[in-house]
Amino acid sequence: MATYLEKEKLTSPQLLALDAMLGELENNRLEITLAPSADIENALRGKKIRTVMTMNAEWYRKFCADYPSSRKRDKRTFDTAIRRHKTVDALKRMLKTKHADTVYGYRILAYIPGFIKAQQAQFEAEKAAYKSIPKREAAPAAEDDDWSPF
Repeated sequence: MATYLEKEKLTSPQLLALDAMLGELENNRLEITLAPSADIENALRGKKIRTVMTMNAEWYRKFCADYPSSRKRDKRTFDTAIRRHKTVDALKRMLKTKHADTVYGYRILAYIPGFIKAQQAQFEAEKAAYKSIPKREAAPAAEDDDWSPF
């Protein structure tokens, strides 16, 4: 793999994966909402808990986890050096120029093989689930083909 300064030419499978990654990133975002507490006493007092409604794409969560921020923060809170808008811009640029010519673009290249494997595994699981659905039997043929309500 070349360095990001060498403008690595992207292959067709990589471009397809990048397009799918961009779609996942644009359509999946961490969304948290407040829900009533499961504890009845707390629920009666109006206490709420945070629940996850939607999550970021799996590859993006790994990408963020691999590049932690150097900022000093509360020990319980994770912070990443990755910024969503820069990731989207890098994906769009790579699709347009067909090169990985930015730091973000070069970093994203490392996640393409894992993304492709995850997509293939998901496809195989869906195919297996589809095959396990019992097939409907054809309706029995009518004995009297000349029957008509008219």
